[in-house]
Amino acid sequence: MNLGINASHAMIDGGELIFSTENIYLDKIFEPFFTTKENGKGSGIGLSSVYGIIQNHHGALTVYSEKGDGTVFHIYLPNLEVDAEPSFFK
Repeated sequence: MNLGINASHAMIDGGELIFSTENIYLDKIFEPFFTTKENGKGSGIGLSSVYGIIQNHHGALTVYSEKGDGTVFHIYLPNLEVDAEPSFFK
């Protein structure tokens, strides 16, 4: 949700926000998070909250940004085993 909120703040004149999912394998990852907001224009913890939630789920986050061109965030979360039994049944 924080990524969507941050995107709406960054896309003042509108734009396209796309969320997609796919299964991939990663062996290395670069995990930056930063803010470009001025002082007093937000708490500055939105992206770090996203980063923390993803880390707590054993995932990873990447970001690619070009001024005037847009920003792409990739969120990587581990795949759940189909035959795994939920812990509350144990």
